[in-house]
Amino acid sequence: MNRPRHFAFLCAVLVAATVPIHAAETTPGKIVFSRLAFDPTGPLDYINLNRINTDGTGFRQLTPSILYRYRWTPTWSPHGTWIAFSQFTTPTNFRYDIHIVNNAGDRDRQLTIGTGSYQFPSWSPKGTWIAFKSTELSGKTCVSVVRPDGTAQHALFCPPTSVVQSIAPVWSHDGNCVFIAADYLDENGFHRIIAYQVHLTTGEPVVLGDIGVPSADTLVYFSPGGARTLLGSPNTDGVSVVNFATGLGRGLSSGHAPVWSPDGRHVAYSLTTLSQDGFEIDDAFVINFDGTNEHALTTTPTSTPNIFYTPADWSPDSRKVLVNRTIYDDNGFPVTRMYIIDATTLARTKLASGTAAPGAWFKPVD
Repeated sequence: MNRPRHFAFLCAVLVAATVPIHAAETTPGKIVFSRLAFDPTGPLDYINLNRINTDGTGFRQLTPSILYRYRWTPTWSPHGTWIAFSQFTTPTNFRYDIHIVNNAGDRDRQLTIGTGSYQFPSWSPKGTWIAFKSTELSGKTCVSVVRPDGTAQHALFCPPTSVVQSIAPVWSHDGNCVFIAADYLDENGFHRIIAYQVHLTTGEPVVLGDIGVPSADTLVYFSPGGARTLLGSPNTDGVSVVNFATGLGRGLSSGHAPVWSPDGRHVAYSLTTLSQDGFEIDDAFVINFDGTNEHALTTTPTSTPNIFYTPADWSPDSRKVLVNRTIYDDNGFPVTRMYIIDATTLARTKLASGTAAPGAWFKPVD
């Protein structure tokens, strides 16, 4: 069985930095996630947004279930008041827009306007801007920004000869810059990636580096604040640390779909632990950034194949990992449930059915 595609940027961060570790949670945190609904005959009917507390209580549907309306990549504002997400509507409107909904689910606002497609929202540290990838009808791709009230939407920077990667921009800790990466083919037809740091006020880009990569689906995963970078893929095994300034790198794991911890010290990822005779298992793992203490969060018996664990996000204190577990029912539909797993003790909390993504776990501002 083939692995499914899981539903699944001149700042001070040029030197290594970490985010202070938050105190351990004393009250339940909040998680926002998507939930898919399939027609019995096969088509995906809709995807709505929901939230739940980290102890499994407080479930609330945030958006109505509307046929052909699909909401993805929800992410919390810094103060937990709003949630930004990408919305795709068919069959009349084959494009994405950025929306926000409040945490009570009773106010939904479309932010982006235009004929392009707008995806992968990312809140600035103070919540005054949302950065996102924009793709115009001409095919030109940019990193763009908009205010949370829908004003001041504009393209911040459009790489002249490359395509912005399909991943949320990452903000510097001071909110003055965003980090993105863009793909292109060199004159010999080889895949390359340019990493950029783009100033919020001027839109001026600084090239952090330009490196060759093994495949077209290779993505750049910037750590929180943009100080460190990983190369990896949502689906292809192999995660490496790379220094764009020098072009040097080192292998970190043989997994895929890496997710940074808030303190920039740990990485969670999926690893294919069984792949034979049409069966496959992906388990969730964690590793320190320096390559030490690699260990499994989940250990699936080979007697229960075609189970896929994918890390989605981390707790604010960088101690627990939010994980999606996907299996397939008798009709071939994906069924995903979320779990919280302590990275040290492996204690597990079972949450609701649904799919989480980076930005799902609310992280209070200091």
